[in-house]
Formats: sequence, structure tokens, C-alpha cells
Amino acid sequence: MKPLIRLSSFFALMVCATFMNASIAQNIPANRSLVHVPDDFASIQEAISAVTDGDTILVYPGTYVENPDFSGKTIVLGSLYLTTGDASYIEETIIDGDEISTVVNMSSGEGPGTLITGFTIRDGYVEGNPMHGGAGIRCVDASPTISHNSIRNNSTYWYIPGGGIYCKNSTPTISHNTIKYNSGAYEGSGIYMEDCTDAVVERNVIFGNTTMSGYGVSYGAGIRCTGNMVNTLIINNTLSGNEVDFGWGGGISIATNQEVIVKNCISYGNEPDELHEESGTLAVTYSDIEGGWEGTGNINQDPLFANPGAGDYSLMEDSPCIDAGDPDSPIDPDGTRADMGAIYFNQIITQECSLDEGFQFVSTRVVCNNPDMMAMVQALINNQTLDFVRNSNGNMLRKIGGEWINNIGEWNTLEGYLFKMLEDDNLCITGIPVNPQTPVALEQGYQFISYLPDESIDAFEVFSGLLEVLDFVRDSEGNMLRKIGPEWINNIGHMQPGQGYLVKMNEAGELVYPG
Repeated sequence: MKPLIRLSSFFALMVCATFMNASIAQNIPANRSLVHVPDDFASIQEAISAVTDGDTILVYPGTYVENPDFSGKTIVLGSLYLTTGDASYIEETIIDGDEISTVVNMSSGEGPGTLITGFTIRDGYVEGNPMHGGAGIRCVDASPTISHNSIRNNSTYWYIPGGGIYCKNSTPTISHNTIKYNSGAYEGSGIYMEDCTDAVVERNVIFGNTTMSGYGVSYGAGIRCTGNMVNTLIINNTLSGNEVDFGWGGGISIATNQEVIVKNCISYGNEPDELHEESGTLAVTYSDIEGGWEGTGNINQDPLFANPGAGDYSLMEDSPCIDAGDPDSPIDPDGTRADMGAIYFNQIITQECSLDEGFQFVSTRVVCNNPDMMAMVQALINNQTLDFVRNSNGNMLRKIGGEWINNIGEWNTLEGYLFKMLEDDNLCITGIPVNPQTPVALEQGYQFISYLPDESIDAFEVFSGLLEVLDFVRDSEGNMLRKIGPEWINNIGHMQPGQGYLVKMNEAGELVYPG
């Protein structure tokens, strides 16, 4: 017999309590009741039985061997992930179905506002009536949000659908979950939806799920939609390594009289195929589909997952899915165009430039979200290490009397700047890297320019295409690339990230750094 609750260490609970007290007011309405498991109630089901619509149940880390039923109540059930945003609580707070029935049941009219978040939901098992699908989560005649959970290792007997999540006659929002290693479902081993309205399936990683055909044909190891599916959106999901043992739709399969919208998704490496239309239409756009699929913005390229063998379906930095999503979609949190797949590639970096006491040319290869020059150098001002900054036009940021004056305006990533430092310090700029092959316009005469690549390149190689109109290039130490007699002499050597350069042009030109 498994123990009812297996709690983490006392120290971990104290840390969790600290997070909860600091943030709970922002996540739980003040006019609603909040109960804790196991402090107020020993089990999740006891807490559900005690609360009323609108209440919140906060569950501390541990393994809870039970099969909770929401019993028609519109409530919030969350781990400490709810109040902290700390994803480690998802793995530490486990609802274990003990392989006796559905793990979590919402089948009695639970309304909008119903939420389950921050749990590992595992070891559910369903057999018998095919109408009673759903080993991990069962949702019938309800409108829940199922968000930020790990739904894994749930299984059904032959001909029963919905290994991970089963939704029927419902309006579900299924978002930011990992749905993996669920098996046995005749249809929809990851997610099964039937006769649902306004269903949203967004930013889920769905992998390693397997359907079992029994003596028939099975469908949709990743996602299966059947019946009257009205206004179904499948957006920014990653489906890989799902398998139909005998049938179709390793990634997504539909049998409906409606159009199912699939956008910004990756379906790659599923067996025996990626997408399957038994009836209805899969309207697929801006997605990476192995084998190809007709639709605007779709591609058929290896998505370059970071480490799929270890369950890491994030994207590598050279993935073709980065910045390849629908340009009309909301931008990713890093401020760039939407990526394909569930896990966006964070392009934000911090470039650190070492500044020595005295004069030097400085540049960055990062486009800062706030390019105001004063904001960019505020840390140097606070440290009292900066004397002034000057641009090519003679405009300056400097202290006049007791006040700092910014006549430069905004930092331009394509330009360099002259800094005078009172002491050594570091300039740290956080933002999105600029494309190193972005053209840099060079005017006749003198100017400070930016160095855009992230690695050093020989200065002669950089300017080899401009030698007919170039007078000289100079670095902060006075080293130059210039023509002496008939020969070009390079005393700079390799140009370096973080450094700016003084360039004099005899005529206007355009510099593109070697790729």
C-alpha cells in the first residue's frame, strides 16, 4: 500500500511558505477562501469536499495517492507553482492515481474559472466502458483550464480514448503542459477531444505517447479531435516521438465536420505519419511538419531539438523554427517574432564591455529594449566612473553642474561611441543580438562605427571591399589600418566585440561584416 502523503523536507516547506506569503495576494482573490493541503486537510479530495465555488486549494509538495473529483465545483487547485511561478514544484507535487481509475475528474459541469495547475499527474488507469475515457484527466460538460502540469505514465485498456487528457462536450483550455509517455488509448493517447467548443490547445510539449489498436485501427497518438469540434485552436505545440501502432495520425488526427486550426506548431518524428484528416480540414499554417503540409508559412525541416532523447524539446540556436511563426501572432517574451513550437528560443543576451580608465571607442552588438543613452550607462553614472560619452556628430552625454545632460538621445547599435572613464568599469547591455551582417552606412569623413560580429575578425578582411574609398581605421589604442605607399598596413590585427572604431572615408560606402 502506498502512503497517502510523502512530504518533502521541512526546510523545503519553509522555503515554499516564504514564497507563498510573498506572492499569494497577487494570485488568489482576497474575497475568496484559501485552504491548504495537508495543513488544513490531509488529502486533496477532503479539501475539495469542503470548499465552495471560487475558492482556492493550495497543495504543498508531496505525493498524494488519490483520485480527486472536482464534483462540479468551479475552484482553483494548484501547487505552490500557483503562487511562486517556480516550475520545480510541478515535479515535487504529485497526484498519483495508483493505477485504479482516472487521476483527476472534472465531469459535473465545472464552469469557467476552474483551474488545475502545477502538478505531476501520473499512474491513472481506465478500463471497461469506452465512454469513460481519460486516465490522467477526465473532463466532461466542463470548462476548465489545465495548465503547467506534467501529465505522464497514464494508460487505458483497449478501445478507451484519452490516455493523458480526455475532453467531451466541454470548453477546455489546455496550455503549457508536458504530456508524455501515456499509452494504450485507442484514440488520442496524449489528448482526446470530442464535441468540444472553443477548445484551445496551446504551448504543450507532447511526446512519447502511444496508441494501441487492439483488433481495429487507432488514431492520433498526440492529439485526436472527433465529432462536432467548433472553433478549435491548436497553437504553438510541439509533438514528437508519438506513435500509432496500427493506424494514422502519429501527431494529430481529426474526424470532424469542422475546420481545426493548427498554427505555429512542430510535428516532427511521429509515427507512422504526422497529420491525418479522416474527415474535416486541418488548416495548418506557419508550422514545421515532417514530410510537408500545404499552407502559408509551413516548412519541412529538422527543427533541431536540443536533446530529445532526454525529453528536452527546446530549440537549438540555429533551428529553422526560430522567428518562423505567424508574424501576426503575439511576439515571444524576448520581444522577437513568434517561434514555432511550444518552447520559444530566448534570444536575449547580455554583452559585457570592459572599460578602462581614460579614452576608448565602445560599441555593442545588442539591441536594447530601452535604448535611451542615459538608461544604457546608468550603472556607470551610479558608480561615478563615467566622465562623458560622445558620438560622431559631437553630441555628448555628460554632467553639467550637478545634472547629467543627454544630447545624444538613443544608443544606435550600428554606431560606435567615444567614452572617457574616470575609473575602470564594465558596461553591460542586455537585449537581442543584431544580425552581424546588417549593413553599416559609412559617410564621407570621420565617424565612430560599431563592431557587430560576436567573434574577432582580421581588420584587413573586414575592410577589403572598401579599400578604394577608405582612408584609415583606428582603434582606441591608436593602432591603424591604413595605406603607406602602395601597401596597406594592418596594425590593428583582429577587430574585437565590444570595441568601437574610428573610420575616415574618402567617399561614402557601406560596410557588411564577413559572414
